[in-house]
Amino acid sequence: MGYQFLRLQKTDNSLLTFASAALIFPNSSNIYDSYGEALLQCGKKNDAIKMYQKSVELNPDNENGKKVLKELL
Repeated sequence: MGYQFLRLQKTDNSLLTFASAALIFPNSSNIYDSYGEALLQCGKKNDAIKMYQKSVELNPDNENGKKVLKELL
């Protein structure tokens, strides 16, 4: 749903959806990765970095998260 809002350019709804999902599933590295992607697309680089870092912390095998962090830092 978060990505669907993002595609419809309803960025506030998208970010709220990912934030809610992170609260409901705090141990899901995939949610933090997706939330980071949405934040990045919304121009919120620093917040995106935090989400990608959390994603990699939860799943050290998250190669996409590592790659994006390397590009952002």
